[in-house]
Amino acid sequence: MTKKWTPWLVAAGTGSLVAIPPLYTLLRSGSRGVFNFVRADAFLYLAVAKRSSLSWYTFDGETATNGFHPLWQFMLTSLHRVIGGDTERLLIAGFLLSVLVASAGVAMTSAAIFRYTGSAFLSFLTVPGVYYLTLGVGYDNWPIWSSVNCLESGVSLFCGGLSLLVLSREVHRPGFTLESMYDPSVRGVSWRLGLVLPLIMLSRLDDVFVIPAFFLVFLLTPGVPLRDRIRPAFNVVALSTVVLGLYLVYNKAYAGAFLPVSGSVKGGFVLFRSLYVGLSGAFPFLIDIKESATGRPSVPGDIQANLFRFVQIIGPALMSVIYVWSVGVSHRRQPRYILPIGFALGILVKLAYNLTYVHLWHQGSWYFALSMLMTTFFFAVLVGGAYARLDARGVARKALYIGYAIVLLFSMGRQILSSAYVDHNPSYDFWADRVAIQEALDQIDPDAKLLELDDGIISFSIESPSIHAFGFAADKDSAMALRQGRMLAHAYERGYDIFASNGYVGIDPHMDAQAIRARLRESGAVQDELRSELDSFDFELLWVHEPTRTGFIRFKPL
Repeated sequence: MTKKWTPWLVAAGTGSLVAIPPLYTLLRSGSRGVFNFVRADAFLYLAVAKRSSLSWYTFDGETATNGFHPLWQFMLTSLHRVIGGDTERLLIAGFLLSVLVASAGVAMTSAAIFRYTGSAFLSFLTVPGVYYLTLGVGYDNWPIWSSVNCLESGVSLFCGGLSLLVLSREVHRPGFTLESMYDPSVRGVSWRLGLVLPLIMLSRLDDVFVIPAFFLVFLLTPGVPLRDRIRPAFNVVALSTVVLGLYLVYNKAYAGAFLPVSGSVKGGFVLFRSLYVGLSGAFPFLIDIKESATGRPSVPGDIQANLFRFVQIIGPALMSVIYVWSVGVSHRRQPRYILPIGFALGILVKLAYNLTYVHLWHQGSWYFALSMLMTTFFFAVLVGGAYARLDARGVARKALYIGYAIVLLFSMGRQILSSAYVDHNPSYDFWADRVAIQEALDQIDPDAKLLELDDGIISFSIESPSIHAFGFAADKDSAMALRQGRMLAHAYERGYDIFASNGYVGIDPHMDAQAIRARLRESGAVQDELRSELDSFDFELLWVHEPTRTGFIRFKPL
C-alpha cells in the first residue's frame, strides 16, 4: 500500500509547497498581496473576462478580439459568468484558480517523475524547479511560484503535468515494450496522448510544436516496420488537428482573423537582434563592435535587463538537447525514454521560432512554463540512475537532502517576502482608487473612451471602454492600424480620444502639449509606430491621478 500511494503523497507535498506562498500572501495582505503575484499582462485577460460572453470576447466592449490563449481566457470568462460581482471578486477568484491549476500541474509532474525514477527527492525538485536552481536564480527568473500569476502559465503547467502523468502511467503498464507501443490491436499510449495534447496547445498556442514533434517520434522510431508506425503517429495528432481547425474557423467567424492579433503585433524577423542581446551577455565586447560598425550608441543597461529573456529560451533548449542525445546513446530501445523526446523536440522548435520571429522584449517568463516544467522532468529522468546508486545511508544523499531543504526554505521565504510584505505596487494603487478615478473621469467626460498604453490595468479597473494601444488585445482593425503607424488616427476616428498610461508613461501635472509629446517620445514603452504619429496630433492634459502619475490626455489631429 505504501508503494502504491507514494506518488500521490509526493504529489500532495509538492502541490502544497507551490500553494503555500500565494495563499499565505492572500491571507496576510489580501488584494494588495495578490497584485504582487499577478503579472501585468494578466489584466488583459481579466479585462476581457469582465466584458465578454463565452462565445464572444472583447477588450473594449464594442469589437471582438482573439488576442489571448484560449483555454485560460475561457476559464476566466466562465468564472466571471458564475461569480459575477465587481473586479475584486474576479481578481481573487482568478488568483485562486491560478493557484489551483499551477499546484495541480506541479503535483502531477512530481507523480510522473516518481513513477520514472522511484525517487521522492528528485520529484521534489519541481519546487522551485531545476531551471531556477541552475540558471534562473542568477536573474531572479522563474521560481515555480512565478506560474501563479493569473496568466496562462498555470493552466499550461496543469496540461503539461497531466500529459506527463498519462505518459508515465502508460509506460509503466506491465508488459509495455517498443513492440506493444505499436500493436494495432491495442488502444494504447498514442491514443491517450492524443487526447491530452490538444489541451497543451489551447493553454499556450506556441506550444503547438509538441504535436508534430510527437507525430515524428511515433513515425520515425526505428526497429518497428513502417506500416505499424503510421496508425499510432496519426492517432497522436488526429484530435489536435481537428481542434486546431475548429479553433481557427471560430476565430475567423467571430473576430475576423484566423490567428490571434497579438502574434502579428509582436512578430517580425528579429533573429539577429535576439542573438545580439544574448551573445552580448556572454561577450560584452560585441557592444563596442556594434557601436563602431553602426555609429549608434548602445545601452548596456537595457541588454543586461533583458538578458534573462534570452537565457529562459536557451536553458530549456539545452536540457532538451542533452535529453535527446542521452536517449540516443543509452536508451534507444526503451520507449519510456523515447516518448518524452516529443516534448524535447517541441521545445527546440519553439526556441527557433521565438528567437527568429518574436521580439525578445515581448517575451515574458510565462511564455515558457511548459519548457521550464519539462526541464525539471528531463533532468530528473536523466540523473535517476545515478541517484539510485547513492548509498541510502551515505553522506552524499544526506547532503543532497539538507542542501535541497535549505534552498527550498530560502526560496519560499524570498517569495513570501517579495509578495506578502511588499506594499508599493503602482497597479494596485491605481486599482484601489478606481472608484474615485472613475468619478473624476466622468466629471471630465461622461462618455470618455480611452486609448490605453498599458497592460490592461486601466480597462480592468474602470468602466470606461478602452482600446489596447499595444495591440495585444485589440480587434483586427486596430492591430492593422498599429502596424500601419496610424493607431492614434484610428482610435480618434472611433471616438477614443483620451490617452492614458499607468505604468509606462509617467505624467506630471500642468504639462503642456510640447512636454507631453516629448515625454511620449522618450518613453521606451511607446512603439515606433505610435511615435511616428505624435507630431500630427495636439495633446491636452485633462487630469492626473497623482499617486500613480497616470495622466488622462486628450488628443486630436492638428
